Amino acid sequence: MIEKATAIALDQHKGSHKQMLASLRRNKIYGLPNGISSFDFSVRDPHRSFTHRGWDFHYQRDIAHWADIRKYIMLNTFNKEMEFSNPWITSISKNYDPRCEALCELVYYVHVLGDHVEDSNHDGFSDYKVKELKIAVGDTHDKPNSIIDQLIDNVFPVLFRDQKNSLVYGQLKRDLQSIDDEATRLLTRDGGLNSNEKLKQYDDCAQQVLDTMAISVPGLLRNEDYFHKIFY
Repeated sequence: MIEKATAIALDQHKGSHKQMLASLRRNKIYGLPNGISSFDFSVRDPHRSFTHRGWDFHYQRDIAHWADIRKYIMLNTFNKEMEFSNPWITSISKNYDPRCEALCELVYYVHVLGDHVEDSNHDGFSDYKVKELKIAVGDTHDKPNSIIDQLIDNVFPVLFRDQKNSLVYGQLKRDLQSIDDEATRLLTRDGGLNSNEKLKQYDDCAQQVLDTMAISVPGLLRNEDYFHKIFY
């Protein structure tokens, strides 16, 4: 259910994902929209421009209903599946456990990083990757929404609140900051992302972030009592 909710929230457009939404409803996820038409959209721009710019990004034209519908599809699904709180009451009060929000945000950015990795496997330079996906790792021009900053500042301190002084937590932050420095260098020097080669190097940073988290995050989750109970 978590995978389906994430796919709907980030990738639904042009009438897609109807069966996934129906599956969430059959599994008694509360607070769902009445149907796809409640938040469906169709534009010539890449759909990522309206869903992939940051978990807390404020869209001036929120035609995809990110803030009022899509985020809550994820939050209500994660809340029920991970047993954070009473799913019915929480879907109404919208008073989510901070760990629920942080976990949603983590999965959101893993999805976006995966899109960067997918982009790196395709030839051809696309301006929208530079112009629209402003949450790209190391993006000093949109610092509040850079992926690594969000992970370090908002996600990890909540998910791993009892391990902030651990060696593993500290190493994770240092490794991610090193990747951020490399991505920033690609973005800000010698004209920025002005060639296919540099864009591919930039997108490759996303794989480095995923690989780095794959080493540390499972163990950190295992050491948190709540997530140990749920996952292990």
